[in-house]
Parts: sequence; structure tokens; C-alpha cells
Amino acid sequence: MSHYFVYILQCADNTYYTGITTDIERRIKEHNGEVKGGAKYTRIRTPVRLMYSEKCSNRSAATKREYEIKQLTHEQKRIMIDMDYLKFVQNGIKKSPKKLDPRFDPTRYMGTNHTFLGVTNPEKHKLASVFKKQFPEISFDDLIKLLDRLNSGKTFEEKTIGPFILLKYSKHVSQIQPQHVDRWLMHLEGWCEIDTLCQSTFPPKVFLDKWNMWKKALTNWSKDKQISKRRASLVLLCKSVGGSADPRLKNLAFENINRLKLEKDILITKSISWILRSMIDNFKKDVTAYLDKNEDSLPKIAVRETRKKLLTGRK
Repeated sequence: MSHYFVYILQCADNTYYTGITTDIERRIKEHNGEVKGGAKYTRIRTPVRLMYSEKCSNRSAATKREYEIKQLTHEQKRIMIDMDYLKFVQNGIKKSPKKLDPRFDPTRYMGTNHTFLGVTNPEKHKLASVFKKQFPEISFDDLIKLLDRLNSGKTFEEKTIGPFILLKYSKHVSQIQPQHVDRWLMHLEGWCEIDTLCQSTFPPKVFLDKWNMWKKALTNWSKDKQISKRRASLVLLCKSVGGSADPRLKNLAFENINRLKLEKDILITKSISWILRSMIDNFKKDVTAYLDKNEDSLPKIAVRETRKKLLTGRK
């Protein structure tokens, strides 16, 4: 069965031509007038050269993709050709609708001093979807480079769009290493930036499949002088202890809680409450016993909120 390709040519006048074919080499020769069959547009703009190609499963998919590319501006096509992923995301953030309330103080409410532009989470979801549509395939290394550059950006939006994009490429999530997360956490501050990365990005299987590596990292982060890493050592486990009954997750969660329970910073006290409540579905008896034994040393907010959930089943 023949595969179809969408391709972009750069013409002699620096314009772009987009088309579909089953044989790129033959099609370029046609466009350059070497053999019969070129397009009217390229006939007067030779020579042309191939700048980009993308494989599609069938003619229908290729035609749809061709239409999408043709709707792009010249600059957007250039970004696509250059695979300038960062520029694409930054342009998307710039053009996204903003919701800014003069009464809202991001430093007070989210603990971040990074420039806050007001792009909402639904808009970030949309931008991530547009990115995936524009770049259906991206290598793991290129994705990591993009996330590195976004996390070292100056704005809150750059630092929080990465996980939205990462989740669009689920096959790459399992390849994430603790060293990547450690690097990203160094640039994050405040609960919202930390939790956007840590709350829902990693399913239990990611940790359990490479348990020794992740256990070491999560343990080390609970001891780190940087508070973003200490919070992450708990928040990263919330989804896992709520989604898996594997006792390794429970034991590590209790170990990290014990290590951090005397801290007074709200970033830690609230995350202890969060992880204890997350454990209730799979480890209700363990959580109850732990509260009974450690109530006096745990943050009061964690005890109060966890007791409430144990009693009512609600947050």
C-alpha cells in the first residue's frame, strides 16, 4: 500500500508551495520542469527545493493535513519547517486570549514572582492541542529541549504550558527521567507552577516500572533545601497513591510525610493534607492508623482535612 506525503517546497521567489504525493522525488522533478506534470504555481517559480515532508496513512489524511498547512501564514510555515517549537509556543501564548483581574495578585495567590500574563488553563489546553496538530510527531529529545527552554522562560505561562504539551505525547511520558524533573523544578516557584508539573503528569506505572530510580529521587527531593522539590516529593505521589494499591507507593508516601511533617510552610502543610486524603481510597485503614499515631506532630490542617474526608468521603 502506498503512503502519502504532505510536502512544502520553497520556490525561487521565497514563497512556499504545499502539496501531497506518493513519490516526493518524482514530484520535485515535476515541479522543477525536469519531467512533465508540475503545478502551474511552481512552473514560473523554479527552481524549487524541498523544505519539509510528513508521512500520512492515506490520501484522505494527507489532503486534510495539506489543507491545514495551507491555512498557515508564511511565518508559521517557516517555524514549522525550522522545527522552531519554542517560537511556536511563545507565539501561541502571545496570541492567546488573556484574563487579567487587577485585583488578582499572582504572588499572593500562587506564590510566584514570575511575569503573569493571564492565559487560562482551557487556553493552555487549546494551545497544546494546536501544537500536537502542528507537530504530530516530535522526538523525545526535541520535546525535552522544548520543556527545558519553557521552564527557564520568564513568564508563568511558559513554565506551566509544558505539562499540557507533554500529556499530548503520552508515549514520551514514560521516558521522563528524574533528572529531567529535577532540572525543571529548579525553575519553579509557588504551588501552582509546581503542581501543574507534578499533579497529573505521571501515572503510577511510570514510577512502578522504574521503582528504584524514582524512589531514590523522591526520597532525595524530600530532603532538598529547595522547597519546590520538597513539595514535589509529595505531590508527585498523590495521583499514584490514589490510583494504585501498590504498598511501595504507600510506604514511600508515609516516609516522606514523616520527614516533612514538622515544617510550617503552607506549601508543605497543604501537600501533606493532600497526599493523606489521596491515600484514603486505597489505604483507608493505614491512613486512619497513621493519624491516630501521629496526630500531635502532623500539621493541624492536614489532620483536620483528612479526618473530614475519612468521615464524610468529601474533600
